[in-house]
Amino acid sequence: MFCLQQRLHVGRSEFSASKVDNFSLDHISNCMMSKSPLVSKILQGLTSICDKDSMQNSMAVPIIGSILAFTQSRSSNYLQLVMGLYLYSAGCARKVVDVLHGAGLCVSYPTVNQLLEDLTKDALKEVKLAAQRHPWFLVYDNINFSRRKHDQRIDNKDEFESGTTATLIIGENPGLVQPTRDSYSRFRVNNFLINKADIDHFDKVCGIHMIEELKKFLGGFNRCSTPTIEIHLLPVEKTKTYPLELMKINEGSVEGNKAVVETVTKMLGLEEEYFDDDKMIIFAGDLATVKNLRSLKSQREDERTKCNRMDWITPVA
Repeated sequence: MFCLQQRLHVGRSEFSASKVDNFSLDHISNCMMSKSPLVSKILQGLTSICDKDSMQNSMAVPIIGSILAFTQSRSSNYLQLVMGLYLYSAGCARKVVDVLHGAGLCVSYPTVNQLLEDLTKDALKEVKLAAQRHPWFLVYDNINFSRRKHDQRIDNKDEFESGTTATLIIGENPGLVQPTRDSYSRFRVNNFLINKADIDHFDKVCGIHMIEELKKFLGGFNRCSTPTIEIHLLPVEKTKTYPLELMKINEGSVEGNKAVVETVTKMLGLEEEYFDDDKMIIFAGDLATVKNLRSLKSQREDERTKCNRMDWITPVA
């Protein structure tokens, strides 16, 4: 039993989001079979008396074994930590969590809060590394909710809370910052010449239009399929997103968007030298957000450095 307690021991510093994602009762069952085979066989014998649902019997063995290990040592809390996080995310009441904690099924409510703080710190470190190693862009918007008071007094009135939520998305490098002034001077004759790829694309488009016209006026061409032109196909891959910490900032003004930009760069640990390489980072939001960002950039046109001018921000609605 002592060996099983060691295998199920998970310290707060060792607990991470990957352990939550990889959680499995089969893993606990395998640990019980390898470290405490006698206890595992006894529990299997007790749960196999009723053969109506073999799936429930297989789940009962690792759960009972985890409860026994948790009652012997509070540090053997692999199942209890995951259960505490699940109950908290499901909106379970604190009294229910305390009752289940007394039964050995989950950790206490204060432990869940401390665990969430540790997971938040680990997630923030991961976001910082991702922002410094990969191209990224930001999507953010305001979140508003009212706090109504039923007992209205001078010192107890209705309040309207305003905040900002943001998500960092890992993507491809959109390119370097291009000067906006005298953009016509960058055009060359080669930009207007037709190459072989343009001719092939023109032939395919003409063929598609001809097939569509023949289908309209000649019934014999109705069975002809219209080919699809494949241009710049995007690879199918999972997008990595990182939700950022909620900011108590009202981004409905220019000053609010300035505070959001400064808070995000500080949160990601980005120094001024990070923006010296003519980086271009997309800041996406609604139309009001884009309007405020453009006003903010116009106000900072006379700054000396690229970072302070915010040349690296590209507002996209």
